[in-house]
Amino acid sequence: MMEKHTLIPGEGGVDLEAAVTPSAANTDYAAVVCHPWGRLGGCMDDHVVMSLRDALVQEGFTVCRFNFRGVGGSTGGASFTASGEKSDVNTVCRYLAAGSPMQGANTAPPASKIVLVGYSYGSMVACSCIEDAEVVVGACAVSYPFDYTWALALWGAGGMWKGFRESHKPKLMVCGDRDNFCSASRFKREAGTLKPPSDHQVYEGIDHFWVPARERRLMVQRVAQWAVGVVRAAI
Repeated sequence: MMEKHTLIPGEGGVDLEAAVTPSAANTDYAAVVCHPWGRLGGCMDDHVVMSLRDALVQEGFTVCRFNFRGVGGSTGGASFTASGEKSDVNTVCRYLAAGSPMQGANTAPPASKIVLVGYSYGSMVACSCIEDAEVVVGACAVSYPFDYTWALALWGAGGMWKGFRESHKPKLMVCGDRDNFCSASRFKREAGTLKPPSDHQVYEGIDHFWVPARERRLMVQRVAQWAVGVVRAAI
């Protein structure tokens, strides 16, 4: 199925540049994939974001990757506490639940179950939205930047993590043991505080950027298999 590009109208007059790959299996579940911090060049074309998209598409998901406000072709400006970016995630979820309309016609089945997946800064934002909508059935954090959340979302960072940690929806966290923005020991400590159901995994010899490609493929396959298990188990 071909990926389709569009602008999604968001809150406050913001338009979000997005790319949607409809499910080839015509399933009613979808995934939103969120990118790293735009102020350091993060965007929806990031190699980890693209790898996650490919793996989720293989598992039958309709997948939307998009640029946060102020990044790429998205209008508006980035927020300092990630409040605007949280709004962007919820906008995309509503869009998928409505059938990903483009030019007056749905391009995918309306999503009744959505999994949120974020990488780096995107993991902070995506996972903090886990309880914002009933249609969201789980969330996954790839390389959550624990050591720098104070800089990425200022006073909003603590509440973002708490919202994810305390949720009783399924949660997955993955990270490399050489991550540049979070030590393996802290990752394990923080992941161990997640309310069930939750799972986490540390990959040996991998830093924040998931190179080489072999280990990245193993990681995205793990995420996609977890995600399809979540949507199949959801009532």
